[in-house]
Amino acid sequence: MDNQQVTDSVRAAWLAALIDGEGSLSIYPVRPGYEYLMTHINVANSDPRLIATAAWIVKDWNVGHYISCADKGKYLPSWRIDIRGFKRCATFLPKILPWLISKRAEADIMWRLVQYRLDRPHKVPYGETEATLVRIFKDVKNTRHLTDFVPDPRYMR
Repeated sequence: MDNQQVTDSVRAAWLAALIDGEGSLSIYPVRPGYEYLMTHINVANSDPRLIATAAWIVKDWNVGHYISCADKGKYLPSWRIDIRGFKRCATFLPKILPWLISKRAEADIMWRLVQYRLDRPHKVPYGETEATLVRIFKDVKNTRHLTDFVPDPRYMR
């Protein structure tokens, strides 16, 4: 493995860890009641250097992305990087998939949906396969938890 491959692996692992801890993966309709779906990966943090570093890596990989900042007054500004859409996620996901841990199952399902849709002509209507993958994705998101975590009863209400 040459130095460039090592550097790319380190960047991918760092970015995957950032997504595991501070990011989210989503699949949702483009607009309410609209048939077409959007895939969305994002990371939000109050440290702009963290988001700038993530953006630098993503840009180096030629992945389209958006950077934004929400300033809520009394709270620290929240910086965010967003990767939206099937084609962008198709470029990005293979780079980080091997390194994800807590969001690996979600990313695997998103990757299957992205591959499935990009293998079809653009205007082909969505069918049962997409509906099933979205349903599985939502189930995984709703049931993701630490299986060996036992909450302290003193903090439970």
